Amino acid sequence: MLVLCAHHVCPPAEGTGSWRFTISPPGLRRIIRSVRSLGLQFITMREALAGFEDQRNKVVLTFDDGYEDFYQHAFPVLRQEDCPATVFVLPGLYGRTSEFENGAVPTRLLSREQIVEMAGFPGLNIGSHSLRHRRLPTLSREELVTDLETAHTLLAADLGATYVPVLAYPYGHVTPEVVATTRSSPYQNAFTLLRGNWGPSTDPYLVPRFAISRFDSYPLVFWLKCARNRLRAAHLPD
Repeated sequence: MLVLCAHHVCPPAEGTGSWRFTISPPGLRRIIRSVRSLGLQFITMREALAGFEDQRNKVVLTFDDGYEDFYQHAFPVLRQEDCPATVFVLPGLYGRTSEFENGAVPTRLLSREQIVEMAGFPGLNIGSHSLRHRRLPTLSREELVTDLETAHTLLAADLGATYVPVLAYPYGHVTPEVVATTRSSPYQNAFTLLRGNWGPSTDPYLVPRFAISRFDSYPLVFWLKCARNRLRAAHLPD
């Protein structure tokens, strides 16, 4: 099973983040259709967690950071295309700006009200991206436990069944110590930016994903990227 990771979705004129991580709304639509043209099926995070029977051609679409442009530009496309997705959000930064983006103009993040409003869409799941997008390996164990558990508690209280207790590591930064702490947290799974596919033997706290960009709207490009992802699977250093 493939897990895709997107970030900004906005028209080119509004783009403030890295161009590599910005997809236009028409580009997102083309990516969805390109994936489906290859015989692949999008499923929800909750469906993915339910088991791995006959999931070889399944895809989970995720969005990191919870930018407001998801509400403005990505969410309408997902509804029109009837495409499920998971958004990893930052409950400690509701409605604030992305000061954590190095070298990019900070952009507004989703508010609590926007997230609650979108929670009514059956295909949308919400996960945690930690409390405030700090680099988890730099935190003490006590700080890390507090960060992870507070984010989980806030999201569970705000969203009910729409919230799925899964984590995407901020910046994709993870160490054995962070993984060990996350295993003992309320999260059922955690997602990296390591290469590879998600299968029955995958460590649930080291689930691989790969980032998608505007170039993936071309089916051949996407197919080649999937093949490279499968061949160049990476592992967490010891």
